[in-house]
Amino acid sequence: MEVSICGKKLAECLCDEDACRRKYGQRMTEVIARRLNQLSASPSLETMRNIGRCHELKGDRLGTFALDLVHPQRLIFKPGRDKEEFMKDGSIIWKEVIAVEIIGIEDYH
Repeated sequence: MEVSICGKKLAECLCDEDACRRKYGQRMTEVIARRLNQLSASPSLETMRNIGRCHELKGDRLGTFALDLVHPQRLIFKPGRDKEEFMKDGSIIWKEVIAVEIIGIEDYH
């Protein structure tokens, strides 16, 4: 899958291991790198269904997804293309999502 990162500040942190370690710590940096590699290696979002507890979010976060990091933190992302390309009857067709955009890391609970 094609993986992009929203925002210069987040991109600098996630792409620079030292910066990521300073902000999140060693263990979290390792898990973030693993999740980004898993997303990049996947042909579509469907492949991620059983990796890292990938799941769709609800409510005001409808249309976004999350992957577990170090509890309770989550990697938040959205499909990187227009919704019409991967939606049918209002639901997301996971195998149609071939690009994602990372939008944040947070504990949304």
